[in-house]
Amino acid sequence: MSHRASGYRINYIIALGLIAALVFAMKFQLGSTLSQMSDDSSVINVAGRQRMLSQRIARKAMILAVTMSQPDAERLHRDLEMWRTSHQGLVTRDAALGLSGKNSGTVDALFNELTPAYETVCDLSDQLIAYSELPDADQPSKDDLIRLSKQIGKQADVFLPVMNKIVGAYAEESGSRVAALDRTEAWLSCIILLVLVLEALLLFEPMIRRLNNYLAKLNDVVDEANRANQTKSEFLANMSHEIRTPMAAILGYTDLLKQPGLGSEQHKDCIETIDRNGKHLLSIINDVLDTSKIEAGQMSVETIAMSPAQIAEEAVSLLRPRLVRTRVELRIRYANPIPSTIHSDPTRLRQVLINLIGNAIKFTNKGSITLEVGCDWQAKQMIFKVIDTGQGMTPEQRDRIAAFKPFTQADASTTRKHGGTGLGLRISNTLATMLGGGITVESTLGRGSTFAATITTGDLSEAQQIEPDQIDAVLQQQGAAAHAVPRQSHRPLDGMRILLVEDGKDNQRLIMFHLKKAGADVDLAENGLLGVEHLKACPPEKLPHLVLMDMQMPEMDGYTATRHLRHQGFTLPIVALTAHAMEGDRELCLEAGCDDYLTKPIDKVRLRDTCARLTSWAIAA
Repeated sequence: MSHRASGYRINYIIALGLIAALVFAMKFQLGSTLSQMSDDSSVINVAGRQRMLSQRIARKAMILAVTMSQPDAERLHRDLEMWRTSHQGLVTRDAALGLSGKNSGTVDALFNELTPAYETVCDLSDQLIAYSELPDADQPSKDDLIRLSKQIGKQADVFLPVMNKIVGAYAEESGSRVAALDRTEAWLSCIILLVLVLEALLLFEPMIRRLNNYLAKLNDVVDEANRANQTKSEFLANMSHEIRTPMAAILGYTDLLKQPGLGSEQHKDCIETIDRNGKHLLSIINDVLDTSKIEAGQMSVETIAMSPAQIAEEAVSLLRPRLVRTRVELRIRYANPIPSTIHSDPTRLRQVLINLIGNAIKFTNKGSITLEVGCDWQAKQMIFKVIDTGQGMTPEQRDRIAAFKPFTQADASTTRKHGGTGLGLRISNTLATMLGGGITVESTLGRGSTFAATITTGDLSEAQQIEPDQIDAVLQQQGAAAHAVPRQSHRPLDGMRILLVEDGKDNQRLIMFHLKKAGADVDLAENGLLGVEHLKACPPEKLPHLVLMDMQMPEMDGYTATRHLRHQGFTLPIVALTAHAMEGDRELCLEAGCDDYLTKPIDKVRLRDTCARLTSWAIAA
């Protein structure tokens, strides 16, 4: 069987080689003929122009004989020079004029035949032009001049029929080349067809079987692509709903706040509703951005010392208010002793736990949700299990969820009933994987689900073991120590001068409100150019302690303004303000010369703390 396959392969290679040789031969012949046809076209065009020029020279000679004016002489001279250049190019097939190739013997004989007429026209035309340059008194009589022009016309009439023969000869030669190409192409096509027929009879049967297999696989790929497209279409429709729902609430309650006679409780309820829906909308945007980072391979995590118990308690504490008016209990349980400290990314771990617990809340109407925290000391892994008594899933739904594909939920009815973008689990599993673990899913329809997230702990050789019954006491001690730290002043920016460079009116009012409430003295520049001019004109004693620089502005953007200030020797702290929150945006701002980076929407606490830290450093410096 292997010898037969080898024979097929050799025959197939020989057949392909033969076809390739024939195709290359056809291509070479076609290219050569097309090149010759292009040359023929250029030659015929120039020859046709020669016929026209011969008649035009005769007419302009007649006009010059009557007028003997310099403009008419110059026009005749131009046409005559063009005629000479074209004639010499045709005779010698000058490549510089695009007339490459070689004339046939017939064409050369015709050029020899019209040479006397050509030379006579040239000589008589030169003579007529020379007469026009003489003073009127020295010029021949009008009769002699007209007689001279008629001789030129007569020789041009002799030139014309011979030139017609030359054009016809060129056209005939071009036609013969086309006919030869057609014959050659026909022969090569017949040979190629014969080879293909032999291949079809002797070689292609096994290939057809393989092709059918490939087509079947291709159909599977197409079906998968269609399913993916359907999934994305459903995601876009769902995303539109997810974004419009909180946006409608924000706009509706904002409009309600404008109504007169609103009670204090109604006013408070409107503000809380706007705040809640704004945060929900921001979480959707953050999920989309995180997914983009994952798809681009730009998601990153850090490794610092952290308390796993504290992160778990924070996640439960943040989500417990969502269950106040439900029949669901949210609790935390420690399965075995855990380390007091591990090395991981607290922000990303908190994001994973909040997502898993949030999903459990969404699908649990009664019973309980338990966050079970444990540690595999030998494997150096923390295990966080989110166990709910919700509706559960079928094995097919569980497998679909456990694939952790973006835009995926258990089924379309889940999206309609509970909402969501289908991005959270994909993000959570990616983060858990980057933290050295992953997420597993167990579920029974009607009984509930368990999502288990694992992360690596780092070195535990020096970590203190905390027994489950000691965790509350340890956390209370940590809380007491945190509360023992002196509280920061409500006006931490007292005496600080800050320049805000921002073009958005709404952002200007909001940021200035937070800064002034914290005690800062704030100046405003509406674009980078005005900010640079403000700083240059500012006396040293009035210079701001810090600049808040929006990075996208008209006139001059924040990147350019920051580079310009650094180039001019300004060393005061500059903090970038930008809505760009993708991986690498922070580095772009720092490379431009900024000292720190804040993303929009601005968090007032982070804004205040960043300004306090950098302005205290500036004053100390």
